[in-house]
Amino acid sequence: MDKCKKILPVGISDFRKIREEQYYFVDKSLLIRDIINSGSEVTLLTRPRRFGKTLNMSMIKSFFERTEEAAAGLFSELKIWKCEPIEKYRGEQGKYPVVYLTLKDIKCDSWEETYEKLKNVIQLEFNRHVDLLESKNLTRFDKLYMERILNMSASDADWQDSLNRLTGYLKIHHKTPAILLIDEYDVPIQQGHMMDFYDKIINFMRNWLSGGLKDNQNLKFAVLSGILHIAQESIFSGLNNLDVYTVLDEPYREYFGFTQEEVDEIAAYYDCGDKRGEIRAWFNGYNFGGLDIYNPWSVVKYIRSGNKPAPYWLSTSSNDFIHKIIEKSTPETEAALKQVMDGGYLITSLNTQVVYPTIYDNPDNIFSFLVMTGYLKADALEEPEYGGDFVLCIPNQELASVYKEEILSAFELQSDGMLRCAAELRRALFTGDLEQLDVLLHKIIECSVSFYDMQESFYHGWMLAMTSMFYDTHYVRSNRESGKGRYDIMMEPKNARFPGIILEFKVLPESAAKTEEVSEKLHQLALSALYQIHERDYEAELRDRNCKNIINYGIGFYKKELSIVKG
Repeated sequence: MDKCKKILPVGISDFRKIREEQYYFVDKSLLIRDIINSGSEVTLLTRPRRFGKTLNMSMIKSFFERTEEAAAGLFSELKIWKCEPIEKYRGEQGKYPVVYLTLKDIKCDSWEETYEKLKNVIQLEFNRHVDLLESKNLTRFDKLYMERILNMSASDADWQDSLNRLTGYLKIHHKTPAILLIDEYDVPIQQGHMMDFYDKIINFMRNWLSGGLKDNQNLKFAVLSGILHIAQESIFSGLNNLDVYTVLDEPYREYFGFTQEEVDEIAAYYDCGDKRGEIRAWFNGYNFGGLDIYNPWSVVKYIRSGNKPAPYWLSTSSNDFIHKIIEKSTPETEAALKQVMDGGYLITSLNTQVVYPTIYDNPDNIFSFLVMTGYLKADALEEPEYGGDFVLCIPNQELASVYKEEILSAFELQSDGMLRCAAELRRALFTGDLEQLDVLLHKIIECSVSFYDMQESFYHGWMLAMTSMFYDTHYVRSNRESGKGRYDIMMEPKNARFPGIILEFKVLPESAAKTEEVSEKLHQLALSALYQIHERDYEAELRDRNCKNIINYGIGFYKKELSIVKG
């Protein structure tokens, strides 16, 4: 990198330091304008890690905070300073006391350690406002409370009430409401889930945030940043003034990550305009509210490393949570992830309010988590028949590496044995060879199904895992509406020479099973499943897509036994 050029900051999230020491700065200052114009009392901005949340929060703090250190000069060359009407926005600069806390480093193995670190963060912010002890506007009782916080002798109730108390004291002293900023609020919550103290951290955060945010007359406004919108037991209890903006929403979409224009400017400045294609392939591909976004951390690291592509973002932290997802995943989830790993896509609904204990309950929750955390890209489907669903895929080459290295190896889906079995299964399905299908499915089920896996959802997921390996010839869909109902699995051919396939499943309940009758009852179940395909016209979607050759299969399951029919 040319020594005469400004340095691209790596790992520096202090806005003042970046501006005062003349680092290269991508101007996101209009975020301040939009926060002012929104009129929101409490704003939660969620984005993946390393997408500029902490730097933006530091910028907001520097702009609004009333301080002896002049901050106007930090903004004089930025867009916010030129924004019309000038009086409106410049008039807000340096006007308010600010409470600023970052929880990004609270990653402990136990609740006891976490609680101590939380108290340390709170104490440090009280210490930043220690001049309040000299205020003539605060009572002796107020100052005694502050002293308990400062000397770490406060009670549990004191700590939980700390946000409310500190914002109140600042308003009393400065005679103007305070601004509350909490960066990476959900880091200790995820850690609590990983390390089995989730209920304890949720209980503290609920009380702490409620005191600071709910009906707090001492606040001008509050802004929180994080990766997820945590919904467990109403962590934002009774907070009807909360506005949440995720990666799916248009507001604030351009302020986290780099836009195409910003990357073009960076590439031109550092004389690597000829590398824009490589930068795009490796680090672009995110969709925030319909806008094309680059991973800012990776772009900066790429240029700082002499234009060498590598999975920079993925190396900044462990993928422990990904491994936990794999550990608890169903066959259906495995199949779907295999599909995206091989360059395919998924169509699913998304839940932007995460409840950690239920992430593993169904694939949609897992995929929602992966979208919110930046491991998958989501494009909204506008077709009315999809009812607000999204198309999910891997955003770029950088992310493809974590799927291939971390997930693929964990699932062991590419073993020689599995691939050979998949090839044989494909031939049998495509030719309608019921005898061979029966042999293959019995062979696979003997090795993979427990006697305790008796739910239809398990067999559904298990079959989806098998059929999703046919990504090269078919689009595999599950539980979608077609005709007069929802089919179990549909395989739409990518080429007209392949047949369309519909699979419908029924499971024989334990209560209905008698040894001497199981085979016949399974056959009747399979016929019932086949009848359902025809009666509810599941073929309608394939016909609409000009598929001429359609093969329907009905399958009845009971433990490790099955019966299959076609028609």
